[in-house]
Amino acid sequence: MNPIDYLRDAMMIPIITFFHDYVPPHNWGLAIVLLTITVKLILYPLTARQFSNMRVMQKLQPMLKELQEKYKGDPQQLQLKMMELYKDHNTTPFGGCLPILIQIPVLFALYASLTAPAMIETLHQAPPYEKSFLFIRDLLANGVVEKFLEGPWMSPASVTVYHWDNLVLIALFTLTSYLSQRIMTTNPDDPMQRQMLIMAPLMGPMIGWVLPSGVLLYIVVSSIFTIGQYAVLLKQFPMDAAPAAATPATAGGSGKPVKTLEAQPKAPEKAKAAATPVPTTQTRDGTPKAGNNGEMPQLSREARRRANRRHKR
Repeated sequence: MNPIDYLRDAMMIPIITFFHDYVPPHNWGLAIVLLTITVKLILYPLTARQFSNMRVMQKLQPMLKELQEKYKGDPQQLQLKMMELYKDHNTTPFGGCLPILIQIPVLFALYASLTAPAMIETLHQAPPYEKSFLFIRDLLANGVVEKFLEGPWMSPASVTVYHWDNLVLIALFTLTSYLSQRIMTTNPDDPMQRQMLIMAPLMGPMIGWVLPSGVLLYIVVSSIFTIGQYAVLLKQFPMDAAPAAATPATAGGSGKPVKTLEAQPKAPEKAKAAATPVPTTQTRDGTPKAGNNGEMPQLSREARRRANRRHKR
């Protein structure tokens, strides 16, 4: 038995069946939604860490651009300096991939569950109110794009043959996937991330071509939940409070501040001249003589006493 089949039989089908049997109104679509929320809540600590790492990466973008300009002709040195910068700020460009990687086996296990003969037979025998959810009439429906492109659109049977409800679900899947990908983008100017944003709307119909509606429902709910989590994390990790923005990080816990690439401002040259004291001179009768700027210099108490005695004489 391969790992996906093991996850399907040992975890996925029992969990979905539990939500269906014990949560009214005993609906398979609601069971998939509850499964999605459970997975997202379990992964929330990793999602918060991913968001914090994303904030640090956003703060490092000016430094990374400066390194790219400085070591434009030396890729090896550029890679070395970038890794040193990541290490100094205790971050990595791949730090936000863990929540996504963990959800991939869950997604495959759900697909295997909805395409398993036992689950197909169960859903086919279920009453309509159990195997439909909201506007989705059949959680097992797939290939709807292929059917939509091959047959007459406006035939009387198009509502049931082409599953217009699933076409709406595919549109929601494409939109929510794009929005979740957009808010997870750390650097919109990066060519790879910009290409991923462009490809996201194009991949929606292609993925919806083969996936059952139940899997699309899982992805839509997961994307909406991700957007909501990021809205909460935006308040917990504002841009100005990102770790890289507050104080310089310490490298390797040694307590030494990390060197930044920003030049330190030089002290103005006039400060030295301004700190030079004005010499004090006196006239013949002991009274103070004004300086070059016409102002009387400050005298000590003893000097003022002697000046007053000479003035009385």
